[in-house]
Amino acid sequence: MLETVAIVGPLRFNAPLTQALSAPLLGAMHRRGRRPLAQFVACLTIRLLHYAVLTAFALFVLLGPKAYEGSYHVLFGWLPFLPGGLVGALILTAIGNVAFAIFFSIIQTNFYRHAIRGWSA
Repeated sequence: MLETVAIVGPLRFNAPLTQALSAPLLGAMHRRGRRPLAQFVACLTIRLLHYAVLTAFALFVLLGPKAYEGSYHVLFGWLPFLPGGLVGALILTAIGNVAFAIFFSIIQTNFYRHAIRGWSA
């Protein structure tokens, strides 16, 4: 994880951090014979919690609610079917977070299961 941050930079800290948080649990679950769905749900839960912390950090520390809402309005305010204001920004963020978490959790769980099966006991 530290090598990735050193090479790619501190802004890329979150991708390896999410994997570092979930990898030991996925390995332990695999060792105990847990099914892929249970591993996926565990990975998804960790990833969603991590994304929630990142969103809160961006909202309250980096940007502030007004700037967060303003960015949303500039990028998506022209779409009439999306709700406006900070609520709309948070709804769209939540939808994006869930979609990305599902996608990356599927990839991570399947990749880890494939890699662990290749190891000798």
